[in-house]
Amino acid sequence: MNLISFFQGRKLFFSLLIIFSIIKIIDHAISRDIWQYGWWLINYENGFVRRGLIGEIIYLFSKILKGNIQLSYIFILSSLIIFFYFYLYKFINSIRFNITLYFLLLSPIFLTFHFINPKVGISTHIVFYLYYLVFLDSISSNKFNLKKNWLFIFTSPLLLLHHESIFFFLPYFIVPLVFFLKKENLNLFILQIFTLVLLFFISEFFLFINKGTPEFTKIICDSLENYKPVQCETRGPITALGHELGIAQWGKLGLFYVFDDFKVYFNYLLYLTYCFAPVIIIFYITFFKQKKIIIYSLILAILFSAPLFHFAEDWSRWFSIHFHLIAFLIFFMHKIEAFSYKNTILDKVNKFFIVEKRKILTVLLLFFYTTLLYHPHFFYPSVRLEFTYMKIYKQLQE
Repeated sequence: MNLISFFQGRKLFFSLLIIFSIIKIIDHAISRDIWQYGWWLINYENGFVRRGLIGEIIYLFSKILKGNIQLSYIFILSSLIIFFYFYLYKFINSIRFNITLYFLLLSPIFLTFHFINPKVGISTHIVFYLYYLVFLDSISSNKFNLKKNWLFIFTSPLLLLHHESIFFFLPYFIVPLVFFLKKENLNLFILQIFTLVLLFFISEFFLFINKGTPEFTKIICDSLENYKPVQCETRGPITALGHELGIAQWGKLGLFYVFDDFKVYFNYLLYLTYCFAPVIIIFYITFFKQKKIIIYSLILAILFSAPLFHFAEDWSRWFSIHFHLIAFLIFFMHKIEAFSYKNTILDKVNKFFIVEKRKILTVLLLFFYTTLLYHPHFFYPSVRLEFTYMKIYKQLQE
């Protein structure tokens, strides 16, 4: 019995993700949300600036729609959402799922993250996710060899035009190539890694010197006319173009993550453990040749992104990006059949959950897992981990 057959296939699960995502996109457009709507509208109307690629596309496409930025935003983002979920569905469709993969799919920091956390919009890294899936899909082909990887070496740095933070997720382009590393292609592997790192550093430096000024904020906001996000010139991502690195819109961030409220640290560690539990369990119950190398590489990949946690307090966003990329890697390793499971453990669990008579119980358990805990997407003093249902109950009482 396939668990998702209860939903008449995985298609319904991904269809619901698409529908609710588009509803959220429309809501953000109508309200002209300062963050979720505003971030996508940074454009090149005052010249080249960081994060402006998609915003420029939205701006240019709006010309076809008689200058309606909101409709253009809805169309472009909805198209990205549909394409992303469709491609992910296609990517995992051939994988035979077990119970651990279902929990991975429904981790509260993965695909349902922007539903559970109402202040999180459609991920600004969705273009990155889509590109990374295409990359993994390409190298999972039987016809792949490292010589065919040059296309990705030269195009992946272009992702930084969408968001400069992608630089800090560079190791994820290296990790999957470990499965194709052989003595005879070692020199080519080293050359490709060197080229990739060099191009990423050059691109990041170029974006740093084009980080924006207060003048960019004014001209971009003016270009959006009546469709600009609320408080366009005083708060939000467009205003941030005029700020120095490490300076928040309410002042210096400093060491915002150093304080003596240890409950905050404990709560957040508990939340991360809960969200990443499927990943930890999958790596624990599987065998594959490169297991130690992959695990150490993923730890280093997370450490490589450490500067992001210093300059921005929305830590769950960074961890969500890591989770997406790690989950995609796990699906990729299933596709190339790199995994073998310790059957004695997994078979017993699967036999208990994935049977006809317990399918409703299992679905409820998965739903409960993805919705049980709520933690704001940012990290600083006084923030607490909460039970989602208790939070909803309290809000209804107010």
